[in-house]
Amino acid sequence: MKVKNVQSTGSFDFNEKTFYSFEYEFEDGTSGIANHLSQASPFKSGDEVLVEENGVSPRGDRKIKVKRPDSGSYAPQNSTNSSSRVDSSTQDQIMRQSSLHYAVLFHNERQGTENDVIGMAQRWFEYCKTGTITLV
Repeated sequence: MKVKNVQSTGSFDFNEKTFYSFEYEFEDGTSGIANHLSQASPFKSGDEVLVEENGVSPRGDRKIKVKRPDSGSYAPQNSTNSSSRVDSSTQDQIMRQSSLHYAVLFHNERQGTENDVIGMAQRWFEYCKTGTITLV
């Protein structure tokens, strides 16, 4: 989303910090209020940004979070930005680590062998990956 206009709307103190409010208007016609710790907005007209809904202010203004597309802080659910997607090999590695972790916890209490742990982790991984389980 491209920033069309940014305007300061004041400041407020919260939890011993001063926040500065800015009203953002975007080229698609939407707008919202975002708070930053800096007196100057970190974004200017023409910047490409990611915008996340963040509720409604007490005055009824649309609250938003504004991030740089390359910040990696979050990616909207409908993002097509390839850097925000987790590739399948990374996802598989995450599932393997999780499966192994819980298999170790499970068999640690039951005096299981290394083969028991590896077998269970592999079965859990396959279940997460395919939705089917192989019984042994």
